[in-house]
Amino acid sequence: MSRRFRAPALPAFIASALLTTGCASTGVPDTTTAGPPSVDRPDIFCEADFSDITIPVGDFIGLTQRLDYLQDLGVNALWITPPFEQMHGWVGGGDQGDFRHYGYHGYYALDFTVPDANFGTREEFRTLVQEAHKRGIRVVMDVVMNHPGYSTLQDMQEFDFGSLFEGFEKHLPEQWGRWQPESWENLHAYHALIDYDHPDWGHWWGKDWVRAGIADYDTPPNASIDELRG
Repeated sequence: MSRRFRAPALPAFIASALLTTGCASTGVPDTTTAGPPSVDRPDIFCEADFSDITIPVGDFIGLTQRLDYLQDLGVNALWITPPFEQMHGWVGGGDQGDFRHYGYHGYYALDFTVPDANFGTREEFRTLVQEAHKRGIRVVMDVVMNHPGYSTLQDMQEFDFGSLFEGFEKHLPEQWGRWQPESWENLHAYHALIDYDHPDWGHWWGKDWVRAGIADYDTPPNASIDELRG
């Protein structure tokens, strides 16, 4: 006997709760919307210079604390940003490489099996869902499966995947994620140090999971080649 799945009726009011995380421009986490400062969370976004950017903090505890307020507004569903562990550090952003691109929004997954430590723990997420349900509020999970996070210098060093060209490590600081371009370079320049044909890229996601067009990975579809699949 076949099963027929039916979508529930749309809620009257959905609050989109972006759990933006990171560090304030001073390098000190802004805990105005986060949980207790005593909660120890690794500052995985804080390996680089944040003098040119401010990313507000938000987490499961802070959102849980505001459920009564959301209920008073008439909210009956929360659509949160993907809570999975994000890539650490940054990549150059834009065609010109003129800004640092961070994975604060939940769309650059590093590990789909664990929550991002900046958002909180499994237990804190479970509490958020339970407390929301007590108030008649549903929690909608956003899951991005068509791409993972980028490979960052910080993750290459921390998780030992990919490879630099031989001898090129001398052009990087002790902590690779703190690399800075020279005055004549943009934020894409570090790619010149990376050997994208090296077999150690097999330690990254692996060709069975990602089409990346590097090493032995398949090349992903391109809209200019295939309008339907691209």
